[in-house]
Amino acid sequence: MNNERKESPFAVVYPVPKKFTNSLFGFGKRVYLKYTTHEVISKNLQECKKLIFYESRGNKKLIGEGNIEKIELLSLDEVLKKYKGNIFLNEEQLNSYSNGRTKKPVVFTLKKLIKYEDGIRIDIPITMGGKYITKSEYHNILDKGGE
Repeated sequence: MNNERKESPFAVVYPVPKKFTNSLFGFGKRVYLKYTTHEVISKNLQECKKLIFYESRGNKKLIGEGNIEKIELLSLDEVLKKYKGNIFLNEEQLNSYSNGRTKKPVVFTLKKLIKYEDGIRIDIPITMGGKYITKSEYHNILDKGGE
């Protein structure tokens, strides 16, 4: 029997379309929304300490990260009421992103946002559903970024 314990997820990597990446850093906003397949905050997601942004449809690089302070499941109306002015997307972009969906997005409140100046190219495929990475994978990626 294998007694090896699998390492817990440390971070989640989510793709962000290039057209939205400029709004992630430098504006003091801390709330990021992600529509997931199911209206649930999974155990793996609850264990994550960091959210890492991956620029999709562009450079295909990791472009920055934030420490996860809180994760909630809220309706779009609840998000706007609770966090208006603190969301990475403006109201027009948010409506475009939601595209009439009625299900609740996962809402991340982040702190200590860091932009990776040159981005970090990775060899791991990142789907719309995102990718969980362990602490050791996270450190390997950061070490690679310094090369």
